[in-house]
Amino acid sequence: MLIFITTPKPKFKNIKYKITCLLIGFLISNIVSTIPAQTGDWTIIGASLIITVNEIISKTAYTSKKNY
Repeated sequence: MLIFITTPKPKFKNIKYKITCLLIGFLISNIVSTIPAQTGDWTIIGASLIITVNEIISKTAYTSKKNY
């Protein structure tokens, strides 16, 4: 008869990796939000985002096959 003893998985496995990823995410978000504010280019970025979202919605709306 074989008895397998399994060791419990630690709850905080890769905690250093998770904290590092979280901090890198905060760093990237701060960089992304700070650079346009310094140059005053929010209007250009905002307009390009609105146009991009509008074009994606239009593309999906007009290319979907309708079975009416």
